[in-house]
Amino acid sequence: VTLNLNMVENDLSTMFQVEDPSCSYLSDGSVEIESLTSQGPYDVQVDFMPLNRPWKISELDSGKYKFLIIDKYGCALDTNISLVKPPPYIVDLGPDRTLSLGQTLALNNFVSEPAAEYLWTPENIDCEPPCDEVSILLTEDLNIILEATSINNCFAEDQVQITVEEELVVFIPNVITPNNDNKNDYFTVFTKDGIEVIDVIRELSIYTRDGIKIFENQLIPPGVEEGAWNGNERGSLVPSGVYYYFSCVTFINGKTHNYTGYVSLLR
Repeated sequence: VTLNLNMVENDLSTMFQVEDPSCSYLSDGSVEIESLTSQGPYDVQVDFMPLNRPWKISELDSGKYKFLIIDKYGCALDTNISLVKPPPYIVDLGPDRTLSLGQTLALNNFVSEPAAEYLWTPENIDCEPPCDEVSILLTEDLNIILEATSINNCFAEDQVQITVEEELVVFIPNVITPNNDNKNDYFTVFTKDGIEVIDVIRELSIYTRDGIKIFENQLIPPGVEEGAWNGNERGSLVPSGVYYYFSCVTFINGKTHNYTGYVSLLR
């Protein structure tokens, strides 16, 4: 009896198509066997569970997946495929905070990686596209929400509560010296500490101590010479002395206050 034996080399190999989860909170990874070099039929198992054609598993989380492939000759290929999640996509607007009326809130560097899209709430937040930096003049309490989508289509959001303290503080000088030395040359209502809380001076009037009105102007900007009183009455110099003023001021939150008092004019 003659027995012919043919030796079959184990040339079993495979190519995998691997897709990691796209976002840290998603289980959308996949592994697919693209090709096998030996002859079938094949017995394919993943984590000791049979896998039928098209030899693809989907909706996978991160982790290791054990593949066992056996061809028609009984040759086996045993390998592990690892899926890795990307770092979390994070939006961080910082802690809740309390600021003063008229201060500017600046928000930037609030995402862990560049975003493809930003959606801000309230919708009237003014920013230059792509709105990765915002600057907000504070006139009222705000709950700011940012929803961001990364370039890999991952989503994240955060919110911050801004409490606005209503400090309607102005500065009104009690002395002017209109001698053109660019120091105290005019009288008006100023903002204080550089915080722009004034929207407009609705009225500024000056009276003598006898109650005679010698100056009036309306709807003038705060803190500038334009529209302010420069110590004149209809183009003529008024003498040194103490004068009474009345001013009606509207603030950026819509509230209006009246201010009265005395100012000394020195020549």
